[in-house]
Amino acid sequence: MKQKMVFIFMILILFANSAAASTKADPLVDLAQFAQSYIAPVDTWEVTIKEHQSRSNLMTIVENARENGHKVTVTPSKKAVYYSWTNTDQKSGITTAFKVVEPTNDSFASELVAVISGSSWNDNIRQSYNQIRQNAQETYFMQDFVVFTCLTTQERDIINNVYVERKLQDRLDLTYISSQEDFIKDVHKKTTYGYTHLWATKIDMMDKPLNFQMVVRQGPNDGEQAVLGTPILIHEY
Repeated sequence: MKQKMVFIFMILILFANSAAASTKADPLVDLAQFAQSYIAPVDTWEVTIKEHQSRSNLMTIVENARENGHKVTVTPSKKAVYYSWTNTDQKSGITTAFKVVEPTNDSFASELVAVISGSSWNDNIRQSYNQIRQNAQETYFMQDFVVFTCLTTQERDIINNVYVERKLQDRLDLTYISSQEDFIKDVHKKTTYGYTHLWATKIDMMDKPLNFQMVVRQGPNDGEQAVLGTPILIHEY
């Protein structure tokens, strides 16, 4: 996504796997529907899937990508070698960017990362996304993957935080709600945290479950935008 989000918490005790996820709702679908109903139309969104796997298994994935006609880019660095390639669904415009991380230090685990991303949201995009994510999980991942979801809304003049938080409780059954407000260089930003039992992934913070974060901040055109993520926003916004 264009927006970068702050890594505010180490990935400590994330509990997510394909078996659990299959019995729970998809956070992206829930968040997109919620945003469009109660905040503003969806601007951009992404779902990041990560999993540690053996080097031999990941090298097989890389070779299969090459054999299937993908251009695999190899980027070496002091800490790791990165293998990356991209799929784009022509019908929906949804992009899946794959990255295999091979650390140069054998004490660190190799990792597969898939980032599924798109812009806007409607029923056709939802159906394409569901199929693309299912295919990625069944083809490349095993049982111990973790999933991060985030989306950014389009700008609107004012986002009514009180109204949105009330709807979060009603529609997502959000509990353990807390919030904080910051003023950075005269820019107002409000962050809301919470937990919903509807989603499989969560972390524990201060002895409380957490799997929802929303940031309302000033957009590039001086309106307000919302950035929603689960279980927590992992980039700098």
